[in-house]
Amino acid sequence: MKRIAISNLKGGVGKTTLGINLAGALAEMGQRVLLIDTDSQGHAAISLGLKHTAGLWDLMITGVKPSEVIHTITDNFHMIPSDKRTGAIEQQLVATIHREAVLAKRLESLEGYDFVFVDTAPSLSLILQNTIVYTRSVLMPISMDYLAVVGAMQSLDLARLIQQEMGFKYEVFGIVPTFVDKRLSITDTVLGHIDRVFGKEGIPVFNPIGIDTNLQKASAKHQTILDYAEKSRSAEDFRQLAEDFLEQTKVGTRVEPLQKVSRG
Repeated sequence: MKRIAISNLKGGVGKTTLGINLAGALAEMGQRVLLIDTDSQGHAAISLGLKHTAGLWDLMITGVKPSEVIHTITDNFHMIPSDKRTGAIEQQLVATIHREAVLAKRLESLEGYDFVFVDTAPSLSLILQNTIVYTRSVLMPISMDYLAVVGAMQSLDLARLIQQEMGFKYEVFGIVPTFVDKRLSITDTVLGHIDRVFGKEGIPVFNPIGIDTNLQKASAKHQTILDYAEKSRSAEDFRQLAEDFLEQTKVGTRVEPLQKVSRG
């Protein structure tokens, strides 16, 4: 089971769109996928029209079993949603021993999935620390503007700091360029910068996701792009990304057992 955070310390780069549609594409290919939303805005659940009464708060604070907060999107695609209560999780965890490992502890019994993606908010928070400890692997979407590259570089610096401070390898699994419009000159500039900055680190740069109004329309209809417009450019982009993703997973770094996560 591969666990991967979807993170960039800049907002508006398409993290939730990436998480929903990559999960959908992998599920379409027969992979069993769980998406965990850790953003209090709860956009993943909203985008998929998921009405729920239990989610991340119940898992992390009340300690219910993962099976009690997992909701079915399709046969192969499941979700643990977030809502406005997520914003109060940090206050509840502040005095907890090994507070950065609560999510990993709660999900120890989780099994039966090929991939677990964790959608994150663009902030340095205790919930992000929990996500890092649980996944120890990150996929970074970068939109076609300089600040998104800066946010990804900050995330890379954070990965290095985590490796030093917490004593385990934090893998940057890859970069996904988003909102790509090849008609604009800025696109070539940013893509070139991404290749120079991350290529020299040996970090894979995956298939770009083109700009497409169908993605917004799919969210409005509470569907993945593959269900809403299966032959659209974006649907094909995500299918190609999923294929490349599976290929990279075969050669990628394996995640260490959870019991090696906690400090002290």
